[in-house]
Amino acid sequence: HPPCLRLLQFKVRYGRLHLFCYFRSWDAWGGLPNNLASLQLLKEWLCKQLSVEDGKLIAASMGLHVYSGEWELARKVAML
Repeated sequence: HPPCLRLLQFKVRYGRLHLFCYFRSWDAWGGLPNNLASLQLLKEWLCKQLSVEDGKLIAASMGLHVYSGEWELARKVAML
């Protein structure tokens, strides 16, 4: 399979570092929370290196999914 994370674009605007990321496919239960946390930590580290303020993290995916083996647990946690 090709990598799920396809694009990271960083942009400094008005003294803030913004990050746009695009995922080809994204596991909503097992990947999304960890990926967002890791990308935010990366962005915060870059902010320190560049001496700029933290900006927005914008994420998109064309294929958000929950694997069948995780569906019941995800439903219980979300109380659906």
